[in-house]
Amino acid sequence: MLVAGDEDITQQLGAHKENKRSNTLLVMNYVLNALHSSRKVNIRSIYYQNVNAFKKQSNVEEILQRISHVLGIRRESLNVRASHKGLFLSSALSIQLCNGNVLNGSDSVANFIPTMEDIHQVDVSQVAFVLVVEKETVFSTLREIRFTCSSVHGPTILLTGKGYPDFATRDILSHLAKILPASIPFIALVDSDPHGLHIFFTYKFGSDRQSEQHRSSRCSRLMLLGLRCEEFDFLSIPPDQSLRLSDKDNSICSKMEQTLDLRQYSSRDDPCEGISLDNLRNEIKIMKSHNIKWEIEALYNASSSHIADTFYGKCLERYIDNKMSMYFDQQAVLRIGEGYESLLIAPEKTLNGISHLDTMNIGNENEDILLVSDCDEDELLLG
Repeated sequence: MLVAGDEDITQQLGAHKENKRSNTLLVMNYVLNALHSSRKVNIRSIYYQNVNAFKKQSNVEEILQRISHVLGIRRESLNVRASHKGLFLSSALSIQLCNGNVLNGSDSVANFIPTMEDIHQVDVSQVAFVLVVEKETVFSTLREIRFTCSSVHGPTILLTGKGYPDFATRDILSHLAKILPASIPFIALVDSDPHGLHIFFTYKFGSDRQSEQHRSSRCSRLMLLGLRCEEFDFLSIPPDQSLRLSDKDNSICSKMEQTLDLRQYSSRDDPCEGISLDNLRNEIKIMKSHNIKWEIEALYNASSSHIADTFYGKCLERYIDNKMSMYFDQQAVLRIGEGYESLLIAPEKTLNGISHLDTMNIGNENEDILLVSDCDEDELLLG
């Protein structure tokens, strides 16, 4: 039971310092008032009514996260919700809200992702794959070329959580994974750096402090399309587009390795899951050994700087479509018969292959990025 001023609760919330204690009690009062009046309160409104006390909105979010963690409930159960953050793009997706309104997806205009509590029904027509991108800038670039209807593979659904995703974005991704056939890939495009990989982990495994009530907010079938650390050299990207890993970066890598160790232990009876985790562990290992990180925007610098900005979207489109072509080709081969099972690399083998982007020729619009791979599907897309 949540009671403002309860010593046990405030101790569990780690509110030892006076300012943290007073801020925690302040947030608890807002929560109690919202629960007693059966109304919803916005995180931003809590912050702006007490700017001097909280200093920044993230402090309010941190306190709410601790409260929900201690009580073992979702933040939404406290009648507190965040402002809309995530975006979706696709004419193949429509969301019917509990209030009767309908969000009809578009291939040119983005929609905010509502919370699951506000969603009555999700309808999806036929799609080739679901793509999650880390950044809003990448999302906008793909929106400008209408990627969700221009991909060579057919209609797609595009999502972004604008960095570290909120529950609404993770919930809708998880829900889509439940209602769409297993044959439809769910893929992620993130920066080749510890933060990007950690964002992928958040979508796939859940957040570090996630309670059991939040376990539904994850998408275990999500695969990593890119960026891959070793692609930096294969794409001949200028060295000044990369940075060295910082101490904080290495700390994030260590935490992700711990997450994989825990997952490895809990999935020891599932060899397929073990292969998937080994792939992710190997990607972290390569990133640390190469000691570099680079962003998606660096792909643009693999081409001439005189190309118009509109090319950026085509650059991303080719990168994504060519990798997905390899994936679908591999899946087609695997479905032919048991005689092709040898294409799958044995679990005990170190999975350190990479999907090579050997050539990026931007002189002719009809010339695609050439992809060469001697890897199996698990190496192409880290599951």
